[in-house]
Amino acid sequence: MMAREVWSDITPAARRDFIHWIVSPKRPETRVKRIETACDMLAKGKRRPCCFDWSGIYGKNLSCPVAAPEQPMNRRGD
Repeated sequence: MMAREVWSDITPAARRDFIHWIVSPKRPETRVKRIETACDMLAKGKRRPCCFDWSGIYGKNLSCPVAAPEQPMNRRGD
């Protein structure tokens, strides 16, 4: 089976996963290597990228909130 045939058959979510996996590295060389790897995986019938770290899929601004330091209360209690 050709990579293009599998690409046409996978879900939009699976396509998004492949695209995000390809464009997420900082180095252009890594992105080129992932394009080659993705084409090979699709040609072999794989429908999702393997070994993808999903922790980085969301922006850094979605991290856990940090508690603000406690402020001393004034005499009225507010």
